[in-house]
Parts: sequence; structure tokens; C-alpha cells
Amino acid sequence: EMGFALFNLASLGVRLIDILVFMSLALMLSVLTRNTAAAVGISMAAYFGNSIFQPIMMLLPRAEWVKFIPYININLLDRFFPFQDQLLSMDFAVFGLSLTKPDLAFSLVYLLVFCTCMLYTALDSFNRRDIK
Repeated sequence: EMGFALFNLASLGVRLIDILVFMSLALMLSVLTRNTAAAVGISMAAYFGNSIFQPIMMLLPRAEWVKFIPYININLLDRFFPFQDQLLSMDFAVFGLSLTKPDLAFSLVYLLVFCTCMLYTALDSFNRRDIK
């Protein structure tokens, strides 16, 4: 049990992880395409489309490869605070279907590797094009 102000501050910190992932996606796309407007537009569409893609993931068959889809691992709020009010997070039970989400440690490691790969791709592309 924690206070309301501390819970809101902690939930903002957890949501910052999502934003950092999409920021690294925008940086990578900006470096690869050399078009900042397209990179920001694609990353914002992916960020706002996250709530659309999660229910669609319910229709996928239950297999091990499903846990490696980035949209499954992005929303960490319900894994940091499993007993929070259902109004604060999107529940994965849609139309009676339920998806078993990966645990918190797997999602954090996955997002760390995902961001590292995106940032390395951006750095490598920048060094090959601009610093010669």
C-alpha cells in the first residue's frame, strides 16, 4: 500500500520507460531516413497505435514467439503495480480472450536489448554516412 502522490509519481516513472523506447525508435528512424518529420510521425503513430495493436494481439495463437512482439512488452504499468485499479491500465481480457504476458524481468531485458539495438543501428548508420 502506498500513498496517492507516491503512486502517481511511480506510475509516471514507469510510463517514462515507454516514452524512452519510442524516443529511441524516432532517433533511429531519423538517422536512417534523414527525415525528421517522417521519423516523428511514424514513432507517434506507433505510440498512439499501441492501444490499438494490443487487442489485435489477442487473436494471435498462443505460442512462444508472441512474447517477442514489442507491443506485448511495452506496457509495464500493470506488471509494476499488479493490484492497481483496472481503470488505470488496459486489461488484456478482450472478448473473453486472455494473453499471458511475459514477466517483468523478461520485458525489461527485452526492452533494454531492443533499445540497444536501435541505438547501435542509429550510431552505425550515422558514422557510415556523416563521418567519413
